[in-house]
Amino acid sequence: TPFELNRGNLALTWSFMNDVDIGLVQPRQTGKTIGMQCIIDHAMYVAFSYLDIGMFTKDSALVQDNVARLKALRDGLPKWMVSKSTADGERKEGLFYAALHNSYKTFTSANDEVGAYKLGRGCTMAVVHFDEIAFMNYNWIVVPTAVNAMLAASQNARKAGLPSPIIFTTTAGN
Repeated sequence: TPFELNRGNLALTWSFMNDVDIGLVQPRQTGKTIGMQCIIDHAMYVAFSYLDIGMFTKDSALVQDNVARLKALRDGLPKWMVSKSTADGERKEGLFYAALHNSYKTFTSANDEVGAYKLGRGCTMAVVHFDEIAFMNYNWIVVPTAVNAMLAASQNARKAGLPSPIIFTTTAGN
């Protein structure tokens, strides 16, 4: 799917680059996912160093789809832009780019309240993306717990001149 600079993706890109939290609800197949993935690809492989990005979503299929899209976007960059090495971490559930020390960590919905609190407390990344938040189990527990857990990482990132927004993307939920 090609990147389309519609109003939603323009707002998403501007907000990320200016360190502004954003919530974006768009209909299916209008490009919000590829828009977010393009921003993360740029952040991980071009623009920033020592940036930890976390992505929470509803299930492992969406995690794997997002990671696969990031790999495809990375592989679409000119070869001279990406310095691949054996230190890079490349799994179905996350990525690490050693040249710039950037990571993309993923998390799926919790199955119960205890798991939701644990999931949120593990969020020590500077950038957090909640994908399909309307469909995540126990999102009312995960979100405030994760946002609280990211405070120290967020402060450190901002001191280093890195963005640290919280991003909510979803199609309309129930």
